[in-house]
Amino acid sequence: MNEKPLNPTVNANVVEVAQERFKTAVEAREALHKAVDEISDDLLRYARGVQILVMA
Repeated sequence: MNEKPLNPTVNANVVEVAQERFKTAVEAREALHKAVDEISDDLLRYARGVQILVMA
C-alpha cells in the first residue's frame, strides 16, 4: 500500500476534540467499539444483500 504519513496537526486536532467529548479513555474506547460494531453490521447487511442477488 502507498499510505501517506499522518498529519501531526490533524492528529492534534483529533486528540483535542476527543478530550473535550470524552471524559475518560474508557468512554472513548466504548464509543470507538460502538462505531466499529455499527460499521460491521452495515457491511454484513450489504454483503448479505449481494449474496441474495447473486444467488437469485
